[in-house]
Amino acid sequence: MNLVRKSPHQLHHFFDDFFHDAFSTNEISNQKISPIKIDLYEEADGYILEAEMPGFKNDEVKIEVKDGILKLEAEKNIEEEKKEKNYFYKERRYGKFQRTFHLQNLVDEEKIGAKLKDGILRVEMHKKEEKKARGVTVTVD
Repeated sequence: MNLVRKSPHQLHHFFDDFFHDAFSTNEISNQKISPIKIDLYEEADGYILEAEMPGFKNDEVKIEVKDGILKLEAEKNIEEEKKEKNYFYKERRYGKFQRTFHLQNLVDEEKIGAKLKDGILRVEMHKKEEKKARGVTVTVD
């Protein structure tokens, strides 16, 4: 067996590529793109999901909740390319971007709201009220 030494820089890219390939479902022209970047945290009465959505307008973002799964989609249509531009490098992406999150029965699906401001989408999800255990006395015959 031959061992090959990798530099920390190479290892960093290996893990980036592994996680990107394993969890990304977004493809445009057979080029993989990184999914929407998010932060998810808990507050006293619920959970907050903040997603980076630079350049998107409200009507380009769709949030759907069904069967305990929150689906976040955004679509950016390609602008008509002007032929007189001589591009050296074109990095901006167009197409459909998607992330899904399993809510695991923790949130009240009827109490979810969202705002898009300054390129950040904020989704507020209220916690589902816990059912209090009811004590029952069982008689033994």
